[in-house]
Amino acid sequence: MAKAKEKGAAVKKGGSTSSQLLDAAERLFAAHGIANVSVRAIVNEAGQKNESALHYHFGNRDGLIRALHNKRNVVVREKRRELFDEMMARTNEPSIREACDALVRPPFALAQKDEKFRNYLVVFGQFFVSTDRELTPIIGKHEADAALEIGLLLRQLLPDLDDEVFGARLESLARFSIMSLALFAAREDKIVGPAAEFFFHNLLDTMTAMLTAEVSEQTRAVRGG
Repeated sequence: MAKAKEKGAAVKKGGSTSSQLLDAAERLFAAHGIANVSVRAIVNEAGQKNESALHYHFGNRDGLIRALHNKRNVVVREKRRELFDEMMARTNEPSIREACDALVRPPFALAQKDEKFRNYLVVFGQFFVSTDRELTPIIGKHEADAALEIGLLLRQLLPDLDDEVFGARLESLARFSIMSLALFAAREDKIVGPAAEFFFHNLLDTMTAMLTAEVSEQTRAVRGG
């Protein structure tokens, strides 16, 4: 897992206060977990004198967490839109594996290039996988996000699954892929090269298998048919 640097050491002169606070929170959350980092620790790491700076820019700690997610998610949405549009221009009949690729390649590629994004992925994995809220409405809530269209495409590609089974599988897929990407981001020594490529393609294989597995008699039985 990404390690936080010495207090204040990573603060860059000239950066805005809000950016310094976001970067500091990202480092500390990734290193210690969201629940274990106080507002005071974030303020100190950012080189600020008191907590009023955080309250001014974000309202509170939860507001900072939302701002951090929104900041990174904008980049993911842009890249996912680009990949989805390229896929649909390339073929009118994309496969389930290709749809899964468009869904998870953006965060995977960004993690390979950007240490700050790797920290975010670790944080994102901790926060969203542990929540008892459904993830698919959260992930696809932005109409501009191609994740929503990928979900609709997957539904069309899996006509034999009823809505309940499809929804359950998509939810499991979201949690599994986020958890896997978070663990990948924490492995700083294996984010590029053959090990990284193996991770990514095996992730796609597993996601495809999760969606296309035959519905068992046991599952049908407990659902009443």
